[in-house]
Amino acid sequence: MALVSLGTLTYIKSVLKKLRGREGLRSQILKMPMVEAAGKLSYPDAIKIEMFSHAYTGLTPWHDQVFFYLCMESPTLWQPVFGFEYADNGALEQAMKQSYLAKIEQRRRGIG
Repeated sequence: MALVSLGTLTYIKSVLKKLRGREGLRSQILKMPMVEAAGKLSYPDAIKIEMFSHAYTGLTPWHDQVFFYLCMESPTLWQPVFGFEYADNGALEQAMKQSYLAKIEQRRRGIG
């Protein structure tokens, strides 16, 4: 395994309205509070931090073995979830690339 991507669902308003109006759909996920996020609706940052932190902590044995990242989430969530952040997308991409290349090299050597 090379990476673990964490993210939440994001809804456009029309889809959310259709889902909520659908008979027989019994999803607790749609009962969570939603806030505006880049023109869509998503969960408040406090809930995201709690969910992502719980998942990340639960995967502590893997922290040094795979690359963890937040997919399509605000950069402001990195520090509270992972305890670090990247200066910009370029730095994130570089770290991800280095992690992939290291994983490929481990595999080539039969280590991982």
